[in-house]
Amino acid sequence: IQFCGHSDHVEFKDIRLADFAPSTPLLKDNPDNTAPKGFSTLFNGKDLEGWKGLAHENANERRALRGKALTEAQSAADGVMKEHWSVVDGVLNYDGKGQSLCTDKDYGDFEFYVDYKIPPGADSGIYLRGTPQIQIWDPWDARTKDGSTPSTPENWVTAYRTGRNLGSGGLWNNRQASNRPLANADKKPGEWNTFLVRMVGDRVSIW
Repeated sequence: IQFCGHSDHVEFKDIRLADFAPSTPLLKDNPDNTAPKGFSTLFNGKDLEGWKGLAHENANERRALRGKALTEAQSAADGVMKEHWSVVDGVLNYDGKGQSLCTDKDYGDFEFYVDYKIPPGADSGIYLRGTPQIQIWDPWDARTKDGSTPSTPENWVTAYRTGRNLGSGGLWNNRQASNRPLANADKKPGEWNTFLVRMVGDRVSIW
């Protein structure tokens, strides 16, 4: 950070800094899933306490659920959640079946860190307040039209028309601006990545 001395008078005040240094990778140096300073733990590293199943795939219909309909839908969703989401060696694990996992609390403006890891070819994401999706996928998954592994880059599907090759972190269903990340910062499949996400009002920033 540099305040320029370019021979002209200038004044500064109310200078503040919040340090959002990357979190420690979960398995390497942080086995007890301790939150960074200033944050609270959303996942305890032991069980699914604080989480629930997705009561309805459609966000608008899910928000409209009330009373008995909500209770029954949530109970069924929690049953599906327990079949396909689990905690293995301190990691929140999904088997690729069933439905999404949700926090059991709603949040307004927030910042959160999350470490994630995917296998080759995976496609996933994180929904914020039920609708904006942060894309997570394998940017090196270049498949041909018949689904086989391409022999040369020239044979890659314009699959790359989805923007997968640009990396994770884009806001996939953004309709008002670019839904693609500024850079491919992904580590190779099988390695841990970290997001810092800030949501204030209807604005989302991702590092």
